[in-house]
Amino acid sequence: MSAQGTPPVPAGWYPDPQNPATARYWDGSTWTEHRHHPGQPAPKLRAPEGTDPNTVWIWILVLLPLVSVIVTLFVPWGEYLSSMFGPDVTDPSAVLDAELAFLTSPLYLVSLAVSFLWYAATIVLAYFDHRTLVARGLPKPFHWALTFIPSYGFLVYVIGRSVVVKSRTDRGLGPLWVTIAIFVLSLVVSFVVSYQLLAQMSDLLRTYNFG
Repeated sequence: MSAQGTPPVPAGWYPDPQNPATARYWDGSTWTEHRHHPGQPAPKLRAPEGTDPNTVWIWILVLLPLVSVIVTLFVPWGEYLSSMFGPDVTDPSAVLDAELAFLTSPLYLVSLAVSFLWYAATIVLAYFDHRTLVARGLPKPFHWALTFIPSYGFLVYVIGRSVVVKSRTDRGLGPLWVTIAIFVLSLVVSFVVSYQLLAQMSDLLRTYNFG
């Protein structure tokens, strides 16, 4: 639709080159088979029959938070509590040494690296997922760039993508349900770890104050 060297025409409804009296949907790179007459409601956008809404990219993206959950279980949080409330709490140098040892421990550094890499990976995976859906002929899929939204971009993309794909193919809610399950799992893990740390803190304080 666009000549070589000119900016690409955005996806949308345009006059059909074969019949200018009819509007036809341009997906940003090629014409689809969606047509309607001006003055009438535009038809519901549909993917070609049999289009697979699942891609390897969306499943990697959805399962990534499991890495963070696993790492959380192995971070030595107890060492940090011991340095703050242990028997050497009155020795500033001992507390500082313990805190530095915790903050430079491999597992703690891995947990920080995972959080940064996870954010970058969600953007890259959403881009490839979007590109794959376009290549399969799914019209106007949910835009991958919304993963740039801080903190919530991952959820925005998974929810928006699932809704759009469902409306185009009548399938594709699997990634959304898995995301919900992993979110519930992360809440359970956070609760268990927090409970254990609170119990350990209580024991340390009791020992220090009354031992």
